[in-house]
Amino acid sequence: MGYDYKSIKENDTLHSKTYITTSQTLLGMIPSSLRALGISFTGRDIYFVSVFDKDTTEDDIEDVSAALTEVLPHVLEYPTRTDIDDQYLTIPYPQDIGPYVPNWDLVYLRKEPVE
Repeated sequence: MGYDYKSIKENDTLHSKTYITTSQTLLGMIPSSLRALGISFTGRDIYFVSVFDKDTTEDDIEDVSAALTEVLPHVLEYPTRTDIDDQYLTIPYPQDIGPYVPNWDLVYLRKEPVE
């Protein structure tokens, strides 16, 4: 049984491109209420999770949603991907976000005082 090096290379390229594109689309769009934004690759699916503080507005969520929408054309050029999903959570500071985003690769993490 051998490795499918083409598939591994494509996944590495997709992951890298997704991280970079997500970071670029977030420039100037990060509301102060956003605590973290992570990406998870599961099989052929890509999931985004955005964690907001308690003072989140609909405009804050819309800004992040609009930024993530800009990622789609770059990801969809890889035909092996079938599902892209995003989730928006409200977890008030100082509650730990770790249990809600295990195994996620963080693209953004707000600096918060350690309590």
